Amino acid sequence: ANRLAGQVSPDYVTIVSDTGWTILDLPVELRSTAASRDQMKQMPTASATPVDPAVQRLSDLRSGDRVRVESALRQMTRPKREEIAQAVQLLAWDDMVPIVRLTLERVAETHLGLFEDALTDRETDFAVRRRLPRIMALVASDRSMAALTHGLEDPRFEVRYQCARALSRILR
Repeated sequence: ANRLAGQVSPDYVTIVSDTGWTILDLPVELRSTAASRDQMKQMPTASATPVDPAVQRLSDLRSGDRVRVESALRQMTRPKREEIAQAVQLLAWDDMVPIVRLTLERVAETHLGLFEDALTDRETDFAVRRRLPRIMALVASDRSMAALTHGLEDPRFEVRYQCARALSRILR
């Protein structure tokens, strides 16, 4: 089964011709070279297709590597919805909050619905839910006020407190 046309094995090479197959035994000196060549064929190779920058940014945002995450956040000049959704989840990472908040504040008005969904979803990390109201307070609209009012029903006191503070800021 291993002796297929054109295959290299550690011990032999098969050659296909018009008259049939020829199997050549390799000298001992070449057997290790053939084995390493065979192993090289089986190794996965890097894709020649360039990686989509948005996919790379999402990968960086999810990496858990502070340097990669900060770099990805800085590159988000016109972020897509999926990048913002990932950035919202980074609000749970205490060390990253300042840079994440700056990134999200720049796009708060256009992604308010996403923020509202994260705030009102009880499955969202508590740290995210308590940090979102401060960002949402930058958007003085009926929609943000409705979301923050809904946040006043959260079972966690600190989330309710932050929603109340954000509402107070908007009303001032």
